[in-house]
Amino acid sequence: MHRRFKLLRLTLTAAILIGILLIADTNRLNPPQEFGKDHLFSILDWELRRLPKKWYYKIQSSFKQNDDSKYKRSENIYRYFNKQHSNLDKLSQLDIEASIESLISDAIKFEGLTYLGGMVFPPVLITIESAPNILVTSPRDEIKRGDEVLLNSNLSLHQAVNIENKLLDQKNLSSLVIPIGGIATYPVIVNKTNDIIWSLQTAAHEWVHTFLFFKPIGFNIFKSPEMQILNETVANIVGKEIGFSAFNLLLKESYKPTDLCKLIKHTGPKSTSGFNFSNEMNETRLNTERLLAEGKIDKAESYMDNRQLFFSLNGYPIRKLNQAYFAFYGTYADSPTSISIIGPQVNQYRSYFDNLEEFIHEISRVASYQEFKKSLAYLNVKGPPLKTTYTDSTVIPFICR
Repeated sequence: MHRRFKLLRLTLTAAILIGILLIADTNRLNPPQEFGKDHLFSILDWELRRLPKKWYYKIQSSFKQNDDSKYKRSENIYRYFNKQHSNLDKLSQLDIEASIESLISDAIKFEGLTYLGGMVFPPVLITIESAPNILVTSPRDEIKRGDEVLLNSNLSLHQAVNIENKLLDQKNLSSLVIPIGGIATYPVIVNKTNDIIWSLQTAAHEWVHTFLFFKPIGFNIFKSPEMQILNETVANIVGKEIGFSAFNLLLKESYKPTDLCKLIKHTGPKSTSGFNFSNEMNETRLNTERLLAEGKIDKAESYMDNRQLFFSLNGYPIRKLNQAYFAFYGTYADSPTSISIIGPQVNQYRSYFDNLEEFIHEISRVASYQEFKKSLAYLNVKGPPLKTTYTDSTVIPFICR
């Protein structure tokens, strides 16, 4: 009976999510297709290739008795992220993905983001592969996210620059081809990397998007630019906390926790000259906004070119710094490229709740940015933010410091 229910749930989930997520993605991508037509990434084709394999694997696994023990899960994940010291020949990609899915599912349950009976919905499904690129456009006279389209991951630098130049010359648009870390297809795509924390957080981030789609906040993600920023910021916050929870669960069940700690990558160059990337990037965004507001487009673009060189000389090799760059990364309000007040607002909102479950329950009910501001104002009147930290599960344990 339990297996029959599990199979039924898998079938219903597949039917619902394929339809809804493909429709949502069609609405989201209003691309300059004429310029990227030879390199378009088709979500429909990708789903038709990937989803049947994932579901067949899930159905097969449902008939196995406790085959994916926590020990095996830990070993699979360790071996994958420790590739240089492991033989992965006997470990299939589907086995690795299933182990990560199981771990993140347990972290989601630990955080209380479940339905009746402790069910995680949508079920966590991921595919680890080269994620597609995204071609982002923005008007030249303002920083505003415009039409965009997904392009194949094997796009060359020459092809990307050629597309960007055509959009500038023929449409007078600022554009940028950007490699992305993941995308909320179903299963979600997580880019290949050997960074264990980043992978867990990215997988969780993209799952959060699928989870929120069934809530007012996610269903209205494209209702306004503010709602898109709100969704991305919430997914960032929740994804990071679930990712840390997943890593901590992995530490507890692993027989070699110190080896797992060695897999944490401290990405980003470390400056010895006192260079602060966040401060410098935020200053760049503010100055660019000022110049564009004054109608000085050429001067703003020249300024961004100089700043791009400045960042490269200080260890941050940004390929191109333009309006499209800020339009894309500014969607993530907790990024130094953003000047949106939504990031601090969401962080303040989070501070009123002692656990992730209560935070998600409240914020997922808002259907507009106006509703979010009203909800935040109500919390402000109700009482001061909590002075305690969040659950211990969201912090890398002392053993890894």
